[in-house]
Amino acid sequence: MSLSTEAVSKVVGIKILKRNGTTEDFSRDKLVRSLKLAGAPPDPDLVIKVLNIKGTVPSSELSDRVQLIMLNMVTDDLRWHDAARNYLLWSVYKQVWGKDVVKAINDGRAKFEDAYREGFRTWFRAGLEHRIWDSEMSAWYAQHIDELAKYLDPSRDLLLTYNGVRTLMSRYLLKRLDGTFFETPPQYLWMRTAMGVAYAELKYGGDPITWSRRFYDLMSQLKLMPNSPTLYNAMTRLGQLSACFVVPIDDCLSRESDTNRRIQSATSE
Repeated sequence: MSLSTEAVSKVVGIKILKRNGTTEDFSRDKLVRSLKLAGAPPDPDLVIKVLNIKGTVPSSELSDRVQLIMLNMVTDDLRWHDAARNYLLWSVYKQVWGKDVVKAINDGRAKFEDAYREGFRTWFRAGLEHRIWDSEMSAWYAQHIDELAKYLDPSRDLLLTYNGVRTLMSRYLLKRLDGTFFETPPQYLWMRTAMGVAYAELKYGGDPITWSRRFYDLMSQLKLMPNSPTLYNAMTRLGQLSACFVVPIDDCLSRESDTNRRIQSATSE
């Protein structure tokens, strides 16, 4: 189904402001291709028909509007939910890996799983370079990072709902100083958390790699979810995993009663 004249007129003359500060003409074909790759139902032009944008629009705003339109069509076809989630996931992949890697995947020149695992190795090395990771942990894990990269299961990204991906993006994923995402949702996050928790096994004769894989399986299959500080800080220099702190406080009533007895004893003498 082709776009009507009225629909076409809505997207003519629109400029997209990219993250690097440059602008480009809005491309209907580029958006339709992205929607098809995300698994949108057979007529992705439905999105463009109701896409109300004018003038120059930031790429992030365009992305948000497209996702909102897809979510509004979920009641007509549930496939729009998965398409919106996939569209959102790929927007993060592009920020983490770079648009050239994503383009290579979409063009069939690279395998998604291979790019995902190579991106994990690059992510870990970047964390070392910028001293994001705990120095002791990262020095130990550096010799095992290939093994952990091979264990990642990118297909488990699809276990999350759209809202699940959004929650991880807004609260838990590590970001760069410019606001772009440093790690993908959710496999890098799950593995980082598992590595940070499992490292303690060294002190008790256990194997952190074995336990990293076990913890990772539980989290990536959504069978276990740690508290927020663990997701934020595992394996980072801060390393704060606790959400609650117990501070011992003396029993004030007992202390007051003991003081009263001493006063009474002293006055009776």
